[in-house]
Amino acid sequence: MRTSDESNKTIQSITRFSETAGSNAGQPSADIFEEILESVSEGVMIVNNEGKIIHFNRKFSSIWELPENLCMPENHADITGYVAQQLNEPMVFLSRIESIRELPDAVSFDILEGKNGSILELYTQPLQIEGLNSGRIWNFRDMTDRQIAHEKLRKAKEQFKLIINTAQEGIWVVDEYNITTFVNKKMADMLEYSVEEMKGKNDFSFLDAEGQATFENLLQQRKSGIHEKKELALISKSGKRYWANFSISPIVDHDGIVRGSLSMITDISKRKSAEEALKQSETKFSHAFNHAPIGIGLLSPEGHFLKVNTVLCKLVGYDEKELLCMKFHDITHPEDLHDDLENVNLLLKGSITAYQMEKRYLHRSGNIINVLLDVSLVCNDNQEPLYFISQIQDITEKKLLEEKVEIEKINKQREITRAVIESQENERSEIGRELHDNVNQLLGTIRLYVDMAMNTKEDLKPLLETALEYTLSAIEENRKLSKKMITPRINSMGFAETVQDMAEDIMKAHPVKIIFTSKYFDENNYQEKFKVNLFRIIQEQVNNILKHAKASKIKINILQTDTNLFATITDNGIGFDTSCRKKGMGIANINNRTSLYNGVATFITAPGQGCELNLAFVRSACILTIAA
Repeated sequence: MRTSDESNKTIQSITRFSETAGSNAGQPSADIFEEILESVSEGVMIVNNEGKIIHFNRKFSSIWELPENLCMPENHADITGYVAQQLNEPMVFLSRIESIRELPDAVSFDILEGKNGSILELYTQPLQIEGLNSGRIWNFRDMTDRQIAHEKLRKAKEQFKLIINTAQEGIWVVDEYNITTFVNKKMADMLEYSVEEMKGKNDFSFLDAEGQATFENLLQQRKSGIHEKKELALISKSGKRYWANFSISPIVDHDGIVRGSLSMITDISKRKSAEEALKQSETKFSHAFNHAPIGIGLLSPEGHFLKVNTVLCKLVGYDEKELLCMKFHDITHPEDLHDDLENVNLLLKGSITAYQMEKRYLHRSGNIINVLLDVSLVCNDNQEPLYFISQIQDITEKKLLEEKVEIEKINKQREITRAVIESQENERSEIGRELHDNVNQLLGTIRLYVDMAMNTKEDLKPLLETALEYTLSAIEENRKLSKKMITPRINSMGFAETVQDMAEDIMKAHPVKIIFTSKYFDENNYQEKFKVNLFRIIQEQVNNILKHAKASKIKINILQTDTNLFATITDNGIGFDTSCRKKGMGIANINNRTSLYNGVATFITAPGQGCELNLAFVRSACILTIAA
C-alpha cells in the first residue's frame, strides 16, 4: 500500500533539503529547515542512525499531545514509549519500530489506531544524504476518511497479526512487574508452552539464576538508554536449556515512566550447540595432537610449520618456536627432498589424496633420523588448500635392525655357500684321487702286460695292439676326468697356467677358440681359496657357453688395479634375453661364489649379440694373503 501524495511530497522536500544541507556549497540556514518542517500538514519526526530523535515539528507535538517535559531534548528518548501508550496496541507499534531499526534501508507504511479513536497514517523511509543513510524520517498524518481508515486499519491488523504469528523471532512483552502480558506463537513454541500458559507468568521463571541476574542488568541498561543484545539461556517446560539472543526495548507511558519492556528473541540453540560441538572437537583434537605417540605437524601449502607437537620437536631436536620459523625442506635430507616435493605437488594438484614414504630427517645435532611419513591435505569448501597434516614415525631403530638382520642373512648365506663349495671341492678331490691313484695304476698294469705279450713270438699281436689302443684311450679319459674333479693346485701350477691348460684341453675337444690374457695380475698376493673359486667361476661360464651359446670364440681377461680385481669372459654366441631367461644352477653358482668375496657379477647380453660376464672384486683382506 502506498502513502498519500502529500506525505510523499513532504518527505521528498525534507530529503532534498537534507542533501543540500550536506553539500559544501551554499548551505541553507537552520531557519529555512524549520520553516519547511512547520509548513507541512503532517507530523514529522527525524531520528539518527542510532534511533535517537533529533527533531520534530509542532504538528507532531499536537498530534500526540506531547507534554512540555517531553519536548525538551534531554527527554526525547521517552517519546517513543509515550506515543505507544496512546495506541490501542502499543506492543505492535513498538515491535514494528524495532523491526524497522534492524532494516536501515526499509520503507514502511502503517495505520495506527489511538485509544481516543483517532486513526493515523504512518510512513517512514531512510534519510539519505549524498547517497548514505543518515537516519530516518517518520511522517504521521490524520485520516479524514474514517471508513477508508478503518479498512486500512483492518488490513494492517491482519498484516501485523500475520507478521507477529509467523515471525522467526520470539516477541515477548512484560509489564513493570516483569509479568508476561504478551508472547507470540514462536516464543511459546520455543519454550514448549502455549501462549495462554505463558501469560501472567514472571519472565524470571523461564531463566536460571545467572540468566535472571543478566536479564535484570539488561533491563536497567535499557531504561538508561543503553541498547545492548545479550545471549541468555532459557529453561523450557521440559527443563531443556535453549540459548537465545535478547534485544530489549522499554515501554513508557505519557509521563515518561517505564511501564514494561518489549523483547525480540532469536533462537540460537543450534548455533550454540554447533559452537559447543566445535569446541569439544577442538579440545579432543588438541589433546590427541599434543599427546600422540608419534610426531604430528600442520604445515601451510608452502611447507611452513603451522603447529607441531612435542614428539616431533623431540624427534628433530628443535623446540616449537624454532620449528614454527622453518619449512620441512630445512630438516629433510637433501637426497630425499625431490621425491617428497613431487608427492606434495601431486597432492596440491588433486592427483592423490594422501601419500606415505620413508625419508630421512636431519637432526639438529647432525644425525640422520629415518622416519615413515604420512601426509594428507585439508581443503576448504571451495577445494582450496588450507594445510597439510603430517604424521611422522621414527623408524631409525627399525631400519638399523633390518640392516643388521640383512647383513646376518647375507653372512649366513655366505657361510652356507662356502661350506657347500668346500664340500664339493673336497668330494671332487677325493674322487679325483681315487680315479688317479687306483684306476690309472690298474690301466698302467694292463698296458705293461700287453707290452710284454707283444714281445712274445706268439701270434697275439693284432689283438694286443687293439687292446693297447683301448687302454690308452681309457687312460686319457681317466686323466681328463681326474683333472676336472681334483681341485687344481693353483699355488704349485699357477693360476694363469691352470686357466690356460683348461683352455687348451677344451680347444682339443671343441671347435672353439679361447684367448686368455692377464694384465698386472700378481697371483701370489691372493688366497688359494679365492683363486680356486675364481677358476671355478671361469670354468662354469665357459661350460655354459659351450652348452648353450654356439660360440666360435671366447675371451678371458684378468685385470688388476690398485684397488680392484676385474675378470671378464666374453663370447660371440647367440646371447639371451635377460628378462625372459630363467637363471639356472650355472648362473646361481657364479653369483654364490662371487658373493662369498663381496664381489659383483654382471651379465651383459641380448639375443644375437653374444654375452659378457663381468666380475668385480675389491682388493680387501678377504681375497688377499698379504698387503698388495
